[in-house]
Amino acid sequence: MAAHVSRQRKCIEWMRKSNYNPWLRSESEEWCSYSDVEAAITEEAYMKKQSKALLVDYHIDFKHSVQISSNNLNNQRPVKRMIKYDRGESLLREERFIPHAVIPSVTFNAGRSWRGRFLDALILHYKFSRIKPLDNSTVRQIMVEKAAKGIIIEAKKAGKQKEGECMIQ
Repeated sequence: MAAHVSRQRKCIEWMRKSNYNPWLRSESEEWCSYSDVEAAITEEAYMKKQSKALLVDYHIDFKHSVQISSNNLNNQRPVKRMIKYDRGESLLREERFIPHAVIPSVTFNAGRSWRGRFLDALILHYKFSRIKPLDNSTVRQIMVEKAAKGIIIEAKKAGKQKEGECMIQ
């Protein structure tokens, strides 16, 4: 009989204490996970043995395990690094790049063909052939570059430019 091999993958999760008063010990602790991008930035700084991770509105001080506001150094809350093991099933991420989605004023494909406004605009602007434009590697590269610029624009609107830049890497 063959031995069952467990395919566990180590996952790192960074969390901040989210209680109204994070230093009050009389209430039960509530912890909130950082977004994927914030956690990736934090983990990268941690693995490089840096003293802190710089995020948009705050930084994480590894020595004291606290998150410190960029606007008010007295505004601090505890943080922790959790090691979890994924047993092969994919974990759904609660937050991708911002905690509250920025809802676009217009849908991307309202009243359009399957390609939507983005592809139609690219095809017209760059005078691409309307027949299978995605089969051309140059066209695909331009589309990826435009999508990356769009991520940066939306990240700036949300006040998360650094996270947006990390996403397009």
